Amino acid sequence: MARRRLALAIAVPLAASTLALALAVGVCFVDVSFPHLKLPLSRAGIVGDERELEARLTEAKLERAERELRKLQKDLDDLRVSYADTRRSLKEKEIVLATMEERGWNVLSRGGRGRDVPAIDAKVVAVDDSVPPRVVLSVGAEDKVEEGFQFSVYRGSEFVGKVRVERVGRESSTGRVLFTKEDARISAGDSAATRLD
Repeated sequence: MARRRLALAIAVPLAASTLALALAVGVCFVDVSFPHLKLPLSRAGIVGDERELEARLTEAKLERAERELRKLQKDLDDLRVSYADTRRSLKEKEIVLATMEERGWNVLSRGGRGRDVPAIDAKVVAVDDSVPPRVVLSVGAEDKVEEGFQFSVYRGSEFVGKVRVERVGRESSTGRVLFTKEDARISAGDSAATRLD
């Protein structure tokens, strides 16, 4: 009996160290059998555990990525709603400005009603529909036009839009379209003026 205990005391640590050595050097299968222990050891079971652990880690990463995707999708939806609200608000303000322009208020020019801007009448010579749209006006430095002046564009008695001068030539100037009346488009031949008094 004492001999058997001694054999067990030596065999169990020996089996454990053999298994650790086999795992350390990467041996795929180590079958160590001790008939009196009835303890077969194999790395195949350990490889199965590694695969299961890898599958669990992959599943956890996938769940985290799906949560992040849902969060980003919600953020994108919120931004879309905010963008739509901002566009709607901008359009409403453009309509108010257009209405004020129709009534003779040169709202966007310097000095509120544009009193410090000389009264200059012009024609729209050309329109470039790039983004943002630009127009060429028939007046320039010779007519006292300066960069930053704003022209109200109209067709007959109907207000069409607002243009801010960005480049001034000797006889013509180029401006960016600030806004147009809803469903309106500035065209060559439209009239423009710094004041609509």
